[in-house]
Amino acid sequence: MTPFETLKCLVSNLGRFNEAYRRNNANDLLTVEKIIYLEELGGIPSLERFQSSHVYINLLQEYDDIVSELYIGHLDSAARDVHVQNLTEMNQLLAIQPAATGLITTPTIATLRHGTRTTNPIIYNVLTDRPTISSSLPVNLKKTPQLNTTVIRRGTPLTIHLSDDQPDGRGIDLLEFDRQKIVDLNKLTHLINDSFGKTLDLEHYLARVNGSIAAIICCANCKVSPA
Repeated sequence: MTPFETLKCLVSNLGRFNEAYRRNNANDLLTVEKIIYLEELGGIPSLERFQSSHVYINLLQEYDDIVSELYIGHLDSAARDVHVQNLTEMNQLLAIQPAATGLITTPTIATLRHGTRTTNPIIYNVLTDRPTISSSLPVNLKKTPQLNTTVIRRGTPLTIHLSDDQPDGRGIDLLEFDRQKIVDLNKLTHLINDSFGKTLDLEHYLARVNGSIAAIICCANCKVSPA
């Protein structure tokens, strides 16, 4: 049995063990919170980040695209195969334990001590469940560090509507999206009210932003985020 097969078996058996406990209304469950790979090559490389690592991967949204990117020829075949295997194994393990967080980093980074200028990503992730930097930081910003650690979650499937895809080239029209049942304005209004603890003046809001929205991101649980 390979190390991965052993790990997969342990994760699967722990899941079944916990299900048996739940049926008996037990609360003292054992859980898999982190799956950490120490790999000399480090995290999954990203072309957008000049081949430093992806900061964060949402598997349900990005897995296929990232695997395809690894095969376009910017890596030698040996390194590519290692990264593909690591990502594939993480995908399988997190499919079994979707609430867990995966992390791939190097042994050197994993042994960074407290007090150094660089944050130890394993300790930071254990404490915060986040990457050491935001994945939304502009990659060309001089202050944005290049990392060799990737945080991986099973994540949420996303649907993204871009203004570039609109036939008139204008920003997204929320009223039209509501008519086409792409976005439910009632649910959007409720989400905004709930998020900010205030009552949205929908008419004023639409007068201000409608037709100037660059993108709408919808996740599987039907939350909508206009941008």
